[in-house]
Amino acid sequence: MEEKNYLFTEVEKIITDEKNYPYPQNLAMSSAWILGNLKGVNLNIYDMDNKSSVCDFTVIGYATNYRQAQAMAQEIDRQMKKRGIKVNSIEGSKEADWTLVDLGDVIIHIVLETSRENYSLEQLWSECPKVNIPSEYYFSDDASTESSSNEYF
Repeated sequence: MEEKNYLFTEVEKIITDEKNYPYPQNLAMSSAWILGNLKGVNLNIYDMDNKSSVCDFTVIGYATNYRQAQAMAQEIDRQMKKRGIKVNSIEGSKEADWTLVDLGDVIIHIVLETSRENYSLEQLWSECPKVNIPSEYYFSDDASTESSSNEYF
């Protein structure tokens, strides 16, 4: 239960930080935080303003396996619904190598790392400005880092 409170609290901080992350950037940033904290890799957020009529921001994150990808999509869905934010759809079967979460103004692509080259999503949106994702958005296991570095001394 403590983990869920942590997730809720951290996502809430991002979503309510209108000074740094106005709507809909707050949805993109909170989605990236969720992906990063569920051990997603190679995260990118693209500002699609003036480039697309479909959405304002596109988030891309890579998972290492099907279950991780589904967990990421489900957690984004859960966190948004807790706040009354409509999730238009989640596309991709349980064993798909690409899952899409549609929040309307923000679209999140969760792709298996092994399929990264097949889709080349970063190239598709290479002309769009990238949004900086803080390093603290990525999962970090400080305890294991400390213990592994102490093994040699």
